[in-house]
Amino acid sequence: MDIIAAYSSYLHCSQHGEIDTSLTIVTALVDRFDIHESISLERDIRLTGMVSWVGTSSMEVTIFMDQEQVTNEADSSEAQSDSESKWKRLAEATFVMVGRTPLTNKAAPVNFLQLRTQNEIDMYQQGERRKSARRQMAKEALTRRPPNEEERKVIHEMFLKTIDPSDSSIQTDQRIPDGSAWMEETRISSVRLCHPQHRNIHNKIFGGYLMRQAFELAFTAASVFTNCRPNFIAMDDIFFRCPVEIGDIVEFRAQIVYTKDAFMQIAVHTERWKQDGGKRETTNLFQFTFSSPGCVPKQVLPKTYSEAMRYVNGMRCYNRAMERFSKYPPNGVLPNGSTSSISASTAKL
Repeated sequence: MDIIAAYSSYLHCSQHGEIDTSLTIVTALVDRFDIHESISLERDIRLTGMVSWVGTSSMEVTIFMDQEQVTNEADSSEAQSDSESKWKRLAEATFVMVGRTPLTNKAAPVNFLQLRTQNEIDMYQQGERRKSARRQMAKEALTRRPPNEEERKVIHEMFLKTIDPSDSSIQTDQRIPDGSAWMEETRISSVRLCHPQHRNIHNKIFGGYLMRQAFELAFTAASVFTNCRPNFIAMDDIFFRCPVEIGDIVEFRAQIVYTKDAFMQIAVHTERWKQDGGKRETTNLFQFTFSSPGCVPKQVLPKTYSEAMRYVNGMRCYNRAMERFSKYPPNGVLPNGSTSSISASTAKL
């Protein structure tokens, strides 16, 4: 998907059909990645990407993942064109790409977007709303504002579960209730040395490689926590804070930060450091939502205020994922059922 997003962006910024080599396009963030239904390994998959919103130097690329639907064996044995095949929407993602000047790495202007159909206008307006939502989220970040009243109440209720209710002095050691687990006990980590085969065209480590490593670690953490195979539901905002160079050492730390019913929110914190003794820097913070069919996970409880803030942040990410998930009908197709694209910046795989 990251490749499709980059190609769509370069296609949008092309001049008379030729790629503008004076412009560098990088992935700024993955706004969301939602899975509507499970993906079959035995049927073709189609990825469609288009630039759906543009700013001064940034572009939002919407990507759809569709899978061919086979109704009977006769249909599966006959070759069908894209127009004749029946495709079902399985997932969608939104990438934010930014243009940079190669020599100075400063913001570079990108082409305007011409809207021709009502569907394109609707997608553009959705991009505007997502931009406003990201700004609001930044204002309400826990590094800037304390939790709201409802969130503080949740933290206090969890604290009361870990103490002896008969001890009014609150001096006894914390205890773990039945069916619960301390958040600190759910952490697992892995370390990777970045090799040249994972570089992109800018000689940096490909962002898709980092996302894959983070996802696999989150999947492993969910599997260990529940003792069953989890289902991936959604991925929340992923900001690429700094590039990862070839030769850097990258550490991935996954932790279950929130649970509700059969769902888990897993945060993966990624840091890099150079072999020459350079300082550690945060490159990404990934948020993944998983479900555990057939087994209800334990409730994770924080011990410290820092862990409580991770719990609140995970709860926010989970609620956003569920809000988006509730808008999908049971068959997994978006309400308008459309795969219409903006023709000037559409890429298919």
